[in-house]
Amino acid sequence: MPAEKLTKKRLIQLIILFFILLTAFSYKTYQHYQTQESEQIQGEK
Repeated sequence: MPAEKLTKKRLIQLIILFFILLTAFSYKTYQHYQTQESEQIQGEK
């Protein structure tokens, strides 16, 4: 299968997709740590 040329439009699509995935990963990581902190606070009481 021949490789496609990386056009400007395709590069923009890849960058946008990268930022969407990075944002989703960061959000889930932040949400996970927030849940852990609230469980620790509840456990200390």
